Amino acid sequence: MRRVPLAMELRLPLDAPIELKVTDPEGRRITVTGPVGVASQKAIAPEALWDELGALGTTAYRLEKKSISGSGVYVSQKDLKVLRREAVDKITQARLAVAKTTVMTPALTPNRTQRNIQAKLNVVLREKAQVEDFIQGLSAWDLTRLGVVFLDYEFGKDYAPSVEMLKAAGVKAGIATTRILKPREFYNLNIILRANPDAILVRNLGALGYLRDKGIPLYGDFSLNVSNHLSAQYLLDKGLESVCASYDLNQTQLEALLENVPRDRLEVTLHQYMPEFHMEHCVFAAFMSKGSSFKDCGKPCEKHKVELKDAYGNMHFLKADQECRNTLYRGSAQSAAFLVEKWPQGPGVWRCEALNERGDELRAKIGGYLNLLASEVSLSEAIRQVGTHEKYGVTEGQLSADRTWKDRKQL
Repeated sequence: MRRVPLAMELRLPLDAPIELKVTDPEGRRITVTGPVGVASQKAIAPEALWDELGALGTTAYRLEKKSISGSGVYVSQKDLKVLRREAVDKITQARLAVAKTTVMTPALTPNRTQRNIQAKLNVVLREKAQVEDFIQGLSAWDLTRLGVVFLDYEFGKDYAPSVEMLKAAGVKAGIATTRILKPREFYNLNIILRANPDAILVRNLGALGYLRDKGIPLYGDFSLNVSNHLSAQYLLDKGLESVCASYDLNQTQLEALLENVPRDRLEVTLHQYMPEFHMEHCVFAAFMSKGSSFKDCGKPCEKHKVELKDAYGNMHFLKADQECRNTLYRGSAQSAAFLVEKWPQGPGVWRCEALNERGDELRAKIGGYLNLLASEVSLSEAIRQVGTHEKYGVTEGQLSADRTWKDRKQL
């Protein structure tokens, strides 16, 4: 196990208490004192002194630097052992001490004063064919309301040509990172960088740390779990252009977040299939292959569409990513369209996430929400346009929940 290096300074004065000063790598320093130094011909040699003081084998430390001042002073082995043990105890207490923290509540300006924010719609597409279908609908839409089109492909392929297609059509193209980033998986991020997107949708803090100095605008996804203004401000201060609100929030909690975060830097998902859970286990390989890894499974995820049936007969969508991790999406779509009408001064960015939609179905959903934001259709008409293409209709889902947080600590 790694040991903490210590610097020790031993002072051996005559007719005064001997001192041992110990300093750790972060600069914490403690001092312990022993008996009064007495001149003696039996003085211990420096090598023997350090053999005793450096006997730290049963502790979390090791002696790295040492210095001694004074000579001709007798110190017993017992006194040295007491000094060492007391020094170890004190430096450990100093390292474990928690600094007093003062929590500051920032003086926030309510966002009710912000006006005339023209909300835009970001779009998430899952395959190259959807990009082609999407581009065919551009001529019929109010593109002043269109934000960034983010690509979230299952296999990490076709990013570069898809980005080029979107840019050629005059649309900002972005790419989403994987949801989980493990050590040595930076090659996925390098693939994104080589595709030269206009923006990157960041889904974990590791990707944020790796990408923040690459010169490409970064947008925070819901998986960063922004559920209050403090977490939002923390991430915005790290260089994100905007953050997407956590999917755990209901409409009341979202409204509270809107009041305390710059609206033009907050994104709320307008339409999606709620991701139920994300897992390392690959359902495709487990049931459609005899292989044990991507090297011998035959990659059935590239050949088949899979849905899982629940106890009520509803089918839920399964998607893989380039690291063979699976996400299960709820079969019914969740829509926040009613919030567009309820919040005239809502977030500056809304999002519409596609999953398996193609052709007219895909264009009808995106076009319906773009028209709703531009006030070209009514709320009921927009919901009708979108809902006719949904197998189970649309639901308000978590947004309609009325549970609120309560402090249950006993005072």
